[in-house]
Amino acid sequence: MSRLLALSILVSTALTGCGGGDDGGSGSSGGGSTPTPATKYTFEFVKLSEGSQSGCTVFDGLEQNFDTKYYANNVQPQRLEIHDASGHKVDVSLKPLNGAITFTADVVPEGGYVSIIDYSSGSRTYQVLSIQKELLGDYLIRLNGDSFGTCYNKNKGLDKKSGTAFISVLPGGDSSYYQFDTSLETKNKISNAFTADINAYADEKVLAKGYNGNTTDLIVYGFTELDAEATELSVIDDNLNWSATNFTSTELDSLAISVKQGNYIYPWYDAQSKVAFPHYSDAISEWFYTATGKQRNWNFKHNAKFTYEFDVSLMVNIDSNVDASISKPGTSYVFSASGISSSHDLVQRSYYYTQNISTPITTLTHVMYGIPNNAGEVIIPDLKLDRLLPTDTPTITVSMAATKSLDADFVESFMRRFQPIDPNTASFLTEDSISLLLTPADQLKQRQNTKMHDYTIVER
Repeated sequence: MSRLLALSILVSTALTGCGGGDDGGSGSSGGGSTPTPATKYTFEFVKLSEGSQSGCTVFDGLEQNFDTKYYANNVQPQRLEIHDASGHKVDVSLKPLNGAITFTADVVPEGGYVSIIDYSSGSRTYQVLSIQKELLGDYLIRLNGDSFGTCYNKNKGLDKKSGTAFISVLPGGDSSYYQFDTSLETKNKISNAFTADINAYADEKVLAKGYNGNTTDLIVYGFTELDAEATELSVIDDNLNWSATNFTSTELDSLAISVKQGNYIYPWYDAQSKVAFPHYSDAISEWFYTATGKQRNWNFKHNAKFTYEFDVSLMVNIDSNVDASISKPGTSYVFSASGISSSHDLVQRSYYYTQNISTPITTLTHVMYGIPNNAGEVIIPDLKLDRLLPTDTPTITVSMAATKSLDADFVESFMRRFQPIDPNTASFLTEDSISLLLTPADQLKQRQNTKMHDYTIVER
């Protein structure tokens, strides 16, 4: 359910509830209704440090950075601010305690923002993350300041296992190349190598695939348990066709097919240069595809579920080749990303960087998550930081996601998409300096959210 819908239901319930007595219908007698509990959100703040510390949770992004590990300490942001729908600061005090804060939704005006402002003591290098009210949730947020607290020791990784996958093939299914996949890694083997040592989650199977001659002629497959009897691979005897509607083949960079079995999604086939791809049907497998490309200088990523032959159709219309811009047509600063339209729900990441080179030099990196209007506009919270204006020759990037429903899982996975994999080498054009942090316990959920929702992301 989208947050907007959830809020409207709460408002509707409050307005239509049965009246009570003279005490305002507060409770248990006289036919009064029970007041609806206030919606609350909790932010926790941490800073990552390279290395490990006894008892602390180990962070490693989406497990793409195997060599470098990080631990976290609870920290305090320099300050939190609330802005209204026009971007103006609201006189409400939010003060974290021991690296966390819980607040009620009603302290944030409709369409307004909560802004986390962080910098090191004595520094004029500001980093800000602003989240619109409709996108608020319970978030773990990574900061970069110099305030340190206790060790963060929650949400540690899911149980994993190491073992050997065993496969067998019938005559006619012999392959010259085998591939073994789990959520944690891929192992490639040459012909007659019917085993693979591999890592997996505790209840995850291994997908084994056999190819005839090269990595494009997929002929057999099977799912096998680790350290169990050999699984006989099944011959693939079907192919599915695909087509594209609102972009051309020259605008497509990749088309990856995935298959889901149980709680896990596995890479299946790269169909970008093919008109058809190997496929099988059973009662327990689900199929998804991810297409990436570029149209009118907008990079796109489209993900969707399919059953039979499918048509790749973006959930947005890329109407024009126009860069994002910042202006101040009235009393508010406006971030505009025109050229994108959609009949679906939209959420937008708006980024700008600006600096003032007068002594002392000051810089601002500001990332905003909000819901754009029909013109692709979002209001920028007016931070009033050290002569740093959004319109002062900023560097700008924008990412916009269209989905059938802005449910909490999708919104959080979209924002987590921009956390730095390696905090030491982050590129803040494409990664958030202050970011929602993915815990080890949520890594599997993040993969599921990014692979199992229907959505289109466009960015430039």
